[in-house]
Amino acid sequence: MIRLLTCLVAWCIVTGSYALVSNRDGYWRENCSEYAARIVGIGAESAGEMWNGRDLRLVGEFDSWEQARRMVPMSEGMLIAFHGAHVAVFHCGQVMDSDPRHNGVGPMQYDAGDSWFKGRVRIYVNDAN
Repeated sequence: MIRLLTCLVAWCIVTGSYALVSNRDGYWRENCSEYAARIVGIGAESAGEMWNGRDLRLVGEFDSWEQARRMVPMSEGMLIAFHGAHVAVFHCGQVMDSDPRHNGVGPMQYDAGDSWFKGRVRIYVNDAN
């Protein structure tokens, strides 16, 4: 709850900018799994390792992101694992990731044809947070 309030205050202060919500320092400074681990509150690991969930609780596994998005109401800190190739998190009211296409951390730009997003999706929560 505190994380969400912090993000909302930051958004109100810097309307239209992600300056206080994300680092915008580039993908190579903080890749998708490093960003997701920081937001979810787990040790840094690869997207492939996050696919297995580690100490997180599996909410569900789906055939695609489209199906997951329809079936699961998103809540702060949920980890979205794309078949071991990419991860994103639900943070500050939107799905965020780190991607070289948008120079690091920012709102996820889903592309159904991109191999990072194709295939099965698992959604996890960290009950320790």
